Amino acid sequence: MDEYLGDRELTFGLRAREASDLPVLADILARQQASSRYPFRWPLPMPDVDFVARGSDENAWVAHEGPRLLGHVAVGIVSEDDFGEIFRDGLGIEVDRLRSVTTLFTSIEARSLGVGRALLAHAEADIVDRGLVPVLDVLPVHAAASAMYARRGWRTVATGRPEWLPDGVADVHYLALLR
Repeated sequence: MDEYLGDRELTFGLRAREASDLPVLADILARQQASSRYPFRWPLPMPDVDFVARGSDENAWVAHEGPRLLGHVAVGIVSEDDFGEIFRDGLGIEVDRLRSVTTLFTSIEARSLGVGRALLAHAEADIVDRGLVPVLDVLPVHAAASAMYARRGWRTVATGRPEWLPDGVADVHYLALLR
């Protein structure tokens, strides 16, 4: 069980995600879901570990304090589906030049301590350093995440309603980081 971090300064590192991290990350994801509403669909229509580690992942990292995991982010290939088409049409950039920032989350205890920002910055740098364009999608109900993306220069390319989104929920925002 995670300890309360309180007001102390958090010292953490980032490293590549390992297969042995997946059960712990799935537990962190589940425990933070009620307060963050991420992922929005809960329970998930797949095992939690399959949401964390996706077949499209190229790279993935965890934030950790010693052996304790604090958060996760992945970078995935954007496929030639509705998601890819939204960005290709909105940006005029071929899908093979896009990479998606996915499954960004932190433990409840690590919130507001810079962990999410560090994970996002690491994923952004991975994509940009390879000459590719970062994209992602976010729901307006994820206000803290949306605000973080806006502060970092992410801009809305389009909005849309995937079939899984229930009535009464605001459209998904599709964002790109263009520098």
